[in-house]
Amino acid sequence: MRKLFRTKRTLILFAALVFAVLSVVFAVASSIMDHSEGDSSKRGLVAGSTVKDNERQYGSRGMDSGKSRAYEEREEVADRSEGNFLVVIDPGHGGNDYGTGAEGIDEKDVVLEISLKLGKLLEDSGVKVLYTRSTDEYITLGKRAQIANNAGADLFISVHINALEDDTLCSGSETLFCGKDSNSEGKMDSERFAQMVQSEIVEALGTKDNGIIERPRLAVLRQTNMPAVIAELGYITNASDREKLKSDKYKELAAEALFTASLKALDEMQR
Repeated sequence: MRKLFRTKRTLILFAALVFAVLSVVFAVASSIMDHSEGDSSKRGLVAGSTVKDNERQYGSRGMDSGKSRAYEEREEVADRSEGNFLVVIDPGHGGNDYGTGAEGIDEKDVVLEISLKLGKLLEDSGVKVLYTRSTDEYITLGKRAQIANNAGADLFISVHINALEDDTLCSGSETLFCGKDSNSEGKMDSERFAQMVQSEIVEALGTKDNGIIERPRLAVLRQTNMPAVIAELGYITNASDREKLKSDKYKELAAEALFTASLKALDEMQR
């Protein structure tokens, strides 16, 4: 009888010990979970601040939202394009023609990089792409227009960077077009295309909006037979614009802005 009593008492003590251990474990686990949730909230606050910083520096889209916008536009138009559209991309200058430059940055290199990114986005969406140059080579202005005309391109985008050595405070983006007497035909004209390009550039990059400018004497705009624009993405002679032009993020956002404008124009052309 005594042996049975001792056995029961031992079992009770063991059960009490197990309960105590489990209580401690549960308390520790709850503490860890609370601490983790607190860290998560802090991380969310920091991430929000980063997004706001991106908006101030690069425009309302920021990096991630800009990319999402590009992919949304791609999905919206890809099924309708079926590879029937052709966009000619013209990276300005090249070869012995360096374009503008400052602090070791040459226009010909920056615009080629942006143009190749733009072409990749368009090709991935099902739009055919033709470059006037895809390497560091010089192509005459007349030849650039001829390439687009011979290919029967639907749109022509020439990518450039601006400069004004006498006024380093001058900054921002602008889009050039030929005007009402251009040779573009159909539902889309160069002025309308320029408006689309300028709107997307300013929104994505957060640059000063210098508007669209009629330049009927520029060869690549005057001699092309389709809606054609020159996108001037920023001023390399301005310290703020120049720092942006050095950034891979800026180059990607610039390409995505031109991509979105192109898809919107193509969509409007086929309605």
